[in-house]
Parts: sequence; structure tokens; C-alpha cells
Amino acid sequence: MRLVLAALLAAPAALAQTDAPAVPTEVVDWVRQHAVPLAGADPALDDTDLDALLPVLGDARVVGVGEGTHGTREFFQFRDRLVRWLAARGRLDAVLWETALGPTLATEPMVTDPDAAYDFEAVMGGGLWNTEENRALLDALRAHNLGADRPVRFLGADMSDLDVSLVIAAEAAQRVGGGARAPYAVVAEVLGTDPGELCQDAQACSEAVFTLPAPELRRFVEAVDWLADELEAAGEPWTVTIAARAPADLGRQYLPFMLMAGAPAETPAGLGDGWAREAQTTAQAAADTLAAVLAERDPAYWAGVGPVVTAVPDGADVYRDSLGRAQRFEWDHALRGLRARVGTGRYGDDPGLVEAADALVAWLDAAHETLRRSPDHMSFDNYREVAMGRNVAEMGRKVGGDGVVVYAAHNGHVGTNPSITLARKSSGAYARDGLGDDYLAIGTFFGEGTFQARDRSWRRGSDAPRLRAFETSAAPGSFEAMLAAVGLDAFALDVRQLPDSGPVAEWFARPRPTRNVGNSFTPDPPPSGIEAEYEDQVVADGFDVVVFFRRASRAVPTAAEIERGSYDLGAE
Repeated sequence: MRLVLAALLAAPAALAQTDAPAVPTEVVDWVRQHAVPLAGADPALDDTDLDALLPVLGDARVVGVGEGTHGTREFFQFRDRLVRWLAARGRLDAVLWETALGPTLATEPMVTDPDAAYDFEAVMGGGLWNTEENRALLDALRAHNLGADRPVRFLGADMSDLDVSLVIAAEAAQRVGGGARAPYAVVAEVLGTDPGELCQDAQACSEAVFTLPAPELRRFVEAVDWLADELEAAGEPWTVTIAARAPADLGRQYLPFMLMAGAPAETPAGLGDGWAREAQTTAQAAADTLAAVLAERDPAYWAGVGPVVTAVPDGADVYRDSLGRAQRFEWDHALRGLRARVGTGRYGDDPGLVEAADALVAWLDAAHETLRRSPDHMSFDNYREVAMGRNVAEMGRKVGGDGVVVYAAHNGHVGTNPSITLARKSSGAYARDGLGDDYLAIGTFFGEGTFQARDRSWRRGSDAPRLRAFETSAAPGSFEAMLAAVGLDAFALDVRQLPDSGPVAEWFARPRPTRNVGNSFTPDPPPSGIEAEYEDQVVADGFDVVVFFRRASRAVPTAAEIERGSYDLGAE
């Protein structure tokens, strides 16, 4: 059952406070009765317990296996265990990873051909993926492929790097000729040089594309799409056409920020040229009001959300510059989360605060609407999610075989929109659009223990390690606290079995604070705002299956990463 209760989603969610109400006994009992106990996460365990998941997976073609943090050992191990189990039963066709597609086209033979030279870091792409758990997964895939009639593929599902994908497109255009010549000529004309030669230098490639005026960037996007269509029509491999389309996705992602900072003439008719000035004036007053109160009454929270709020009055240039390089949903997350927090009355019965928070959200909505209605605007969706979701769906259809394709990424990507405060559609939601019930989303969660992430309080030039472990436990009132109350060390739960009505259905239908940590985290002061450990989610609306571990530990960095000195190994 997929629970979508509009009235409940619109209401402010409960915050993780120490006085949070106890989980109803009926909820804990229902979960305990329907849980599928797991032996654990370690791939070395006997895998017969996973056989109970066969009816849960059903006939799903693509199974998204998420991770609630990018640095939890048990999440990586469970995915590895599931992959090995599927491969041993001849039911695994491919693993799609949250990394750029283009580079994996060159490194995939290292996994599919065990005789090929092997460079783990080249395959994984570095950073937080360089852990012993992920190395074990790749080693297992290589070992499996040694004796397999048809090897399990390993590809990136993320948008390809601009330089790599334009080089791939250039090489394909040269091979194909014919109909590919015209769109390739337009790309070259816009860039002022041959893309294949230009993009041998990644920095020069990025500067050439992302300094284009908005109309020229639009031409670039249209020409790249045209080129990818011609390559597909000419019979180029689907991996090549997906990679060749990536520069258009990157351009779409950046174009709205350029348009937002454009001249008043860019403003669509009907909104009025004065909307921006009026919205900015209101936003300035709103920011001042909130700063005066929250900085004093909730300094820890304000430390996280304050920089976003105070940047709003600076206008479109800040919005574009900040979010063209990062993800714009962080601003959406911060401002809408602030409105929900103020609406709970935790800062007193002050209608002025609510009005101020409403004003900031109104500014955000006005900016979005301007872009949405602009004739030069293609879409204001988060195009990374659009691209990943489309890639996952297309790869699921084309990778070959009749088994399972595992999509490995963060819970926030794999899930189909569990977040209440995060204003964007996830790649898992786009994958479901393309695959329907052939897409199944698994979210992973833990109760207490440690995880590792980039310490966002780290400053460039510091000698301190950038990555460290953080110790935590399930906050009272959180989704994890309910799972921990079940009393099992590890289990899976098919939330599609939830009843249609009653106290269990009602509990799962309401937003609950749910741990959601990406690659960065701020420990001091206690994280809040866009740095929060928890965000409000309706988990049953974002995942088909929940996997829970009572205790978790940090992922183990590889020896090479430790040698680089980027990890603080003090906390375990």
C-alpha cells in the first residue's frame, strides 16, 4: 500500500524532541509480526535467510538499494550481501552505482573481465566510495564474472562528467557521420571550437560551456539532445547515447540559475517586471525579523539555517551562484523546513514570525514560477535526479537478461519522495515513472552507532582530516526509534503490507523525523537546518521495503584513503 494523505503531509511534522510521545504498542507489535528477521549484514554469513526476501522482491526488474548515510558499514555490507545472493542464484544482471556514467564505460572491463588490469579507485570514482566494504563488493563481482557465461555489468547511473561525455559524443559523431554531422557542427559553433579537442581539458571544457549566455546555452542543450538522438538512430550502443546526452542535462540544470539573474526583459509577461523588487524588499524584512528572534532563542538551529536566510535578500545572483554549483534543493529544504519549524509554535505565539517565514517561501515560489513560465526555461526540476532516474529506467530496460538490476545510491535518490521538507522529485520517483511496478525501492536505517561523513566545519587549508566518524542514537519520536523498539537486531519490512486504516496506518502516514545524512555533516554546534541529521519523511510513501540494523558502525576506509590523511580514525 502506498500512503499519500495530503492533509497530513501539509501539516507541520513532529520534531525529534526528548518529550516525544511513545510509539503506540499496536505499531511496534505490527512491525514485529511482519518483520523478516535477517542474520545480519556481513556478506560472509550464510545467505539462506535472504531467501525469505524472494516474495518481497517479486518480479521487480530494478531494485533500488539505498543507504541512509554515505558512511555506514552495515548499509554497504547489506547491499554487497544482497548482490552476492542474487548473483549466486543467477538473478543479477547489473549493478548501477551512484557515480558518473562516462568514466565507468572505460573502467567496466575491470569488473566484467577478471583478466583485465584492476584499479578499484578508478572504478569507484574515489572519495567516500573508497571503503573496504565496497572493495569487497567489487572483488565478489569480479570473482563471479570469472566463471559466468554472461558477466554482471557495473555502470554509473549518475550524470556523466561534462568533459568525458562530450569526448564520448565527439568520438561517436566521428564514427557515425551522416545525420550526426549537423548537430555536432552546431555544438562546435556554440563553443567556438571542436568539442572533442576542447574537452581533453576538463577545466577549459567547463568554462566554455558554463560561461555561455543563456540563449547560447539553450542552443547548446538543444544541439546535444539532437546529436544524442542521431547517435541512437544510427545504432550506437545505448551506453554511448546516454553518456552523450549528459551535457544537455548539465546545461538544463544550470540554465535556470542564469535566467533567474537575467534582465527584467527575461521576466515572463503576466508576472510583472516589479515582482522581483517587491519580493526582495519583503524578503529583506522577513530575514531581519527571523534573525532577530532565532539567533537568540535557537542559536544552534540558526547556525545551520541562518546563512541561507540572510542570503535571500541578496537576490537572484546569490541564488544562482550558490546553487548552480550545489543543489538548489538545499535552499528549498532550509526555507520550507524553517516555515514548518516556526509553525509548531516552539518560539511562542508570534504571528510575525510565521508571516516572515511565509514571506521567504513566497519569494522562493515566485522565483520558481518565473522560471517555470519563462519561454527560455526547459524545466526547473533538479536535473541530476531527472537524469539519474531516466538512466536507471533506460538501463533497466536495455541492460539485457531477465534478472534484477540493482540501483545503488543514497536513500534520498533511491526512494520515491519520502521527504516532506525537501522540495524536489527524486531519481527513484523518475525511475518509477519509467518502470512502474518494475521498480522497487529499499531504504536502509539504523538505530545507534557511528557513521562517517565529511566534517562540514572543516575549512580549506586546515591540517585536520576532512572525514570523521560521528556517534549517534535514535532520537525519541524518530522513525528509527520505532524500529529499534521492535527488539530485533536486523530485519526487513515490506511496508506495502500496511493496513488501509487504523492506528498502524495512521502512524505510518504521518511525517516522522528520519535520519538522512549525505556526504557532509556538521557536528558542532549540534546540527540543524540544512545540516540536520534528521528530516521529516513519510517513509511508507517513499520505500517499498525497509531494512533496519539496531547497531551500526562507520564504513572502513581503504588503506590508500587512510594514507592520504583525509580520515580521522579516532572514533569507532
